Amino acid sequence: MTTASSSAWVGDNSSGQPSTAIPLRDCIRVLNGFGRSLESILPKLRDGYIAPDTATARSLAAQYPQAFFLAPSGETFHNVTVTGGKPREQGPLALKRELAELQTQVDTVQADLSANELATEALTRDIADLTATLDAKTHEQRDAERESANSGAALQQMEAETARIEGRLQQWQLAADRNQDQRQSHQDLISRKRDEAAAFESERTIIEAQVAELTEKIAALRLSRSCGARRPRRAPPQRRRQLRADPSSL
Repeated sequence: MTTASSSAWVGDNSSGQPSTAIPLRDCIRVLNGFGRSLESILPKLRDGYIAPDTATARSLAAQYPQAFFLAPSGETFHNVTVTGGKPREQGPLALKRELAELQTQVDTVQADLSANELATEALTRDIADLTATLDAKTHEQRDAERESANSGAALQQMEAETARIEGRLQQWQLAADRNQDQRQSHQDLISRKRDEAAAFESERTIIEAQVAELTEKIAALRLSRSCGARRPRRAPPQRRRQLRADPSSL
């Protein structure tokens, strides 16, 4: 078996083969009479391609999942699987260095796990505290709702009582207004009666004065008449005319 070289990337898009990779069967020549029969025995030879770089090999593997793509680094890409590659360094120093790296990674992971456990415990305590607080707030809310309901009933009762008192107050106000009108009417009547009484009192005083004056005149007339009876004497003519004109002057 010999290898054949090619300077161009070949492939037929119409046949479902990548155009940016070299078919592996074109790079290998099988002798001793096998011809192309070996491709049916070796799938990687039949469906294998050589890619120009790792990124192209990975991209082509995603586009052609049935094929195998060999990168210059020695890695083989098939669908999402990667195999091969350059061998890692071996020896005590390499193993020691690798062990140290692994130990560092383990220590880091353990530290992260410890921190996560502490954070988890703290979160658990916080959740418990918040749950207790939530329960307390729920009870407080229920109590507040009950108190609000009771307060609402009491408020409605107070509003009804206030409306009743306001109604009675309006009735009392109306009655007070009527009493005020009646009192004013009575006061006006009393004032008129007082004025009439004062007028009557003044008229009575005048009449009493006239009666007293007439009484004095009558007494004087009687006295003069009794004296005249003892000493008869005719009145002058002027006096007689006055008596005939005004008998009340006696």
